Amino acid sequence: MLSRALARPTLRQLHTTARRSSGHGEYKHLPFRVPFQGAPPVPFGLKMIAFLSFGFSIPFVAVEYTHAKNRA
Repeated sequence: MLSRALARPTLRQLHTTARRSSGHGEYKHLPFRVPFQGAPPVPFGLKMIAFLSFGFSIPFVAVEYTHAKNRA
């Protein structure tokens, strides 16, 4: 009975969270500056598409190269 009485406040403390301000301005989830924060969206989008399409195409280029090498 005593153990239940002691455990109940700790369980309640785990389930309730209060927003705490750190006193350092606005709260951000990430501890660093996000690359697209403040950057112009069109150039950043074009760079992102180029980067991702290059990385996605590497396996296909490797397969084509291997098949061409085996045909010769």
